[in-house]
Amino acid sequence: MIKNEIDARDRRDMERETAPLAMASDALYIDSSVMTIEAVVEEVLNLIR
Repeated sequence: MIKNEIDARDRRDMERETAPLAMASDALYIDSSVMTIEAVVEEVLNLIR
């Protein structure tokens, strides 16, 4: 299943010794997994206003 492959890739990337994948300390996180495209755009616009 593709989702499992993506999850495994992300886990490897986050756990690697050299340059592990990590969110920047000043990053803003938007969980868009249950949002429409329009809702995501609105959220982004709200953050930059």
